[in-house]
Amino acid sequence: MIKVNNNKKRDKYMDYIHICIGIFIVVMAILALFNPNENMVLIPFIFLFSGMLYLLIFLFEILYTRTRVTKKMQFARLLKLIFSIFLFFMFVVSRIIIWS
Repeated sequence: MIKVNNNKKRDKYMDYIHICIGIFIVVMAILALFNPNENMVLIPFIFLFSGMLYLLIFLFEILYTRTRVTKKMQFARLLKLIFSIFLFFMFVVSRIIIWS
């Protein structure tokens, strides 16, 4: 039996999570686009799951990157964090607007 490296296993699970959340976001977006009056409630959840995905990417890079971090990598991580915070903010704003 071949022993699988934990990094490969972790990367494989991360890929599965990306695929599942990505498909879920696309399905919600298609449903919200085709019938916006009935599926308007899905719009905040699109922002929520997108923000969760970017936050997951950010945390994954912070926790499991063992290489030397350059200024470009730090800037890219900061942009991912800012974008995930922006998406969570959009979730809150759209939830307040739609559900009020």
